[in-house]
Amino acid sequence: MEEPGHDLVLRDNKDALSVADLYLASWTIGEGTPYVNEDGDEVVLYPARLDVLVYGRPDGDAARQAVEDWTARQSETYDVTDSGQQTCNGQDYVVSVYTCKSDSNPYTRGVSAFGTFQDYAVSVELNCLDSFTEDERTILTDFLNGCHYAA
Repeated sequence: MEEPGHDLVLRDNKDALSVADLYLASWTIGEGTPYVNEDGDEVVLYPARLDVLVYGRPDGDAARQAVEDWTARQSETYDVTDSGQQTCNGQDYVVSVYTCKSDSNPYTRGVSAFGTFQDYAVSVELNCLDSFTEDERTILTDFLNGCHYAA
């Protein structure tokens, strides 16, 4: 992966999940502020948060099915306002722009990309606060153009 730009800072990289062939990494943009979530837990809230989930499946068909499941579930949480195919750095994704349905989620809008690489399902989501002024689709596209996959 190339340097992602847009002041994205790597905050978390959960390789401990690799036993389950599941990988999660999170980047943030901007200064964090304390926030009490709906469970009463204090967390740090950033103006924008980008999460990457890579999920190993038994084969390519199972990876494609995982992506189909993710895209179908997306409408339960988000109002998708635009969706379509996009190719970044030779990799195909389904990209969706959305607003959040839940009033309890501080991130009001975002953009996601779902794709597969061999027998892996890939999800990349950028969620933003209302106050975030940068274009989330540009940030996601630039991030995806910097991704390199290897088996």
